[in-house]
Amino acid sequence: MPLESSIGWLVGLSENISGQRFALDREEILIGRGSGCHIQIKDPKVSRKHAQITIKTGQLTIEDLDSTQGVLINGEQVSAGIQSAVQYR
Repeated sequence: MPLESSIGWLVGLSENISGQRFALDREEILIGRGSGCHIQIKDPKVSRKHAQITIKTGQLTIEDLDSTQGVLINGEQVSAGIQSAVQYR
């Protein structure tokens, strides 16, 4: 479900998406290389359904959807299948 307004941006750091900005404007944002993803990253290292960001009542969490390469937030590994809180500004 779309939010009334974007709470911010996800900024790509890896080589294929470096500098790209993706609006955090939905309650659930699916990230991956699959065609049904809200943020689609065309990179063979990215799983079809790689991760999901969830935004509820001002709390942002990310979950690794059992991706092959894993998910790093601020240099720390996110555990697969567990929603991890993310600090944002």
